[in-house]
Amino acid sequence: MLSADQRQIERYLDFQFSQGITLSGVRRSWIYLNKFFKWCVLSRLILVNPCENIQVHRPAPQLTVCSEEQIQKLLVFIKNPQSDPESAFLLSLLLFFGLKSEDLTYAKIALQKDQLVLNLRRKTLTKGRMYYNREESLRLPSKPPWFFKLQKRFYEKWLQHYQKIKKTYPNHPLLLPYSNHFNRSISGDVTQDRIQKAALSATGVAITARVLRQTCGHIYSRNQDASLLTRMGWSPQFAFHYTWLPRKYFTKK
Repeated sequence: MLSADQRQIERYLDFQFSQGITLSGVRRSWIYLNKFFKWCVLSRLILVNPCENIQVHRPAPQLTVCSEEQIQKLLVFIKNPQSDPESAFLLSLLLFFGLKSEDLTYAKIALQKDQLVLNLRRKTLTKGRMYYNREESLRLPSKPPWFFKLQKRFYEKWLQHYQKIKKTYPNHPLLLPYSNHFNRSISGDVTQDRIQKAALSATGVAITARVLRQTCGHIYSRNQDASLLTRMGWSPQFAFHYTWLPRKYFTKK
């Protein structure tokens, strides 16, 4: 490593490109190497940093969204009364309401006047962030009728599942563990796994929660107006990006 020169580092980065590693992945390798050789210079192990004159620029910003065909398959799956209620309900919350996987993990469910309400977790605001950009309680609409029927199917299944669970303390999480050993919130990895399995059942492709949420923003900003996103959890600054950032369709790779 200490005898490596600039040409060898460039060939190594080119080799990573040839192996299908993304630009962000190659840039990450360059950052690590650059830090290492800077330390070597400071420690007087070498005289010149071979990465100093190598430039690996950040990838151009873009949004990864579902294709129109995938969106149609998701809609058909969500509206189908024979679909698994939990899978269809999760996809609808991501695609129509723009919830994050973290929101789904820690959300609490309640029934108020025959209407489902999701109580979302509120973390402490970080420095520089003044607003939550979303109401703490999400009251799900009763229209259209097919969505109201989906809510009923999900809640009936949820009640049957909740009765079988060992209740360690008062808690009504939206997503219940299949083991039935506790009623605490499940882990984020389990939530991600359920979302991808739901998308796989709908489209044949395991789509991540992030792509589904970005697809939600893409759908609501098609008319070059992203103001609605500022009330759905997006910050005003990033909501504006949906009016001009290029789109890339999600693929299996």
